[in-house]
Amino acid sequence: MTPPLSRRAFLLGAGAALAATACTGRSGEGSTAARSPDSTAAAGDAADLDLAAEAAGLEVAAVDAYTAIAEATKAGRLGDVPGAAGEFLAAAGQHHRHLLDAWNQVLVAGHRPKVVTPAEQVKPTVDTRLARARTLADAAAVARTVEEKAAATYLAAVPALRRADLVTLAGSMQAAAAGRAATLSFLLGEYPAPDTFAKTDDALRR
Repeated sequence: MTPPLSRRAFLLGAGAALAATACTGRSGEGSTAARSPDSTAAAGDAADLDLAAEAAGLEVAAVDAYTAIAEATKAGRLGDVPGAAGEFLAAAGQHHRHLLDAWNQVLVAGHRPKVVTPAEQVKPTVDTRLARARTLADAAAVARTVEEKAAATYLAAVPALRRADLVTLAGSMQAAAAGRAATLSFLLGEYPAPDTFAKTDDALRR
């Protein structure tokens, strides 16, 4: 039987997982790349705002997924969840709330409504898998799917966006999503960086 994952062991392993990725972005609030665009900035064209709305829908789905995982953990439906793993999942959920706020700021500045409904391409599958989740590994696998979807979507958005600040925003989000996916792979006992190059295969829009 595998011994419980200690906080120190998990965090050390998670750090190694993040270092193994090709991503160099940092998700701290103080970093320039991760800051939200100024809400008074120019709205940009309709194509950029359409992409921002799609990204916001993806983030709503991610917030919903991590919220469901937190509720299942609290209710004991996932069995024994080591404290460090629970902390990571809670932090990842908070990241997605910040990301959703960032995209909604872009939309409001462009005179579009905030997005509050999850992306239809993501929610049904995530809901079904989480409803069947009975272990931490089950839930972590769903979370990794969400992160991989986010990383692919933001990578595909970078060349499609016209505004430089939105390119920077999407790029910083792609790097952070790839890092979280790598950490979840480590949590699942899998190699954290299986691909040499990031891919767009799983993007909402290719």
